[in-house]
Parts: sequence; structure tokens; C-alpha cells
Amino acid sequence: MAAPRIITPADEARDITKNDIVELIEDLPGVPAGTLGKVLMVTGFTWIRFNVLFTNSVNVGQIDRAKLRLLTKAEAKAARKARRAA
Repeated sequence: MAAPRIITPADEARDITKNDIVELIEDLPGVPAGTLGKVLMVTGFTWIRFNVLFTNSVNVGQIDRAKLRLLTKAEAKAARKARRAA
């Protein structure tokens, strides 16, 4: 029987992929918490990091998964609709 697979933090971070819409959970320089952004790139092997372009036109690389919340498809659709209406 095969040994059980150990889930690592890197495995948990893989739920976010390129082009996903995310929300920032805590403030970063130039980007307040609650700002939405689009994931441009996912990098790393054991520590997964994200490069995100936020709606305030700030591009931040090396963001840890703990600082991002993945929006559901419905939330992302509503956010895009609201942005177009503004």
C-alpha cells in the first residue's frame, strides 16, 4: 500500500492560478486591503508566490498566499461588471 501523500503549504497555495481574480487581505505598500487584482504569474516550488496587477494599476510580485483571497466566479463576475459601470 502506498504511503499517504502529505499536503504541504505549497499544495494549498495552488488553488490560485494565472488570470484568477483575488482580493488583498492586508495592506501592502501602495495597495490597501480590499483591493482587487488579477494574478499575472505564479512562481515557486515550496513557497508559492503570486505576481498580481491590482485595480489601482500597481503591480506587486512575491505576494504570499496568506495575503490573498480567491474570489468565487460569481464575485469575480460582479467585480468586473461594477468596474465597467464605474
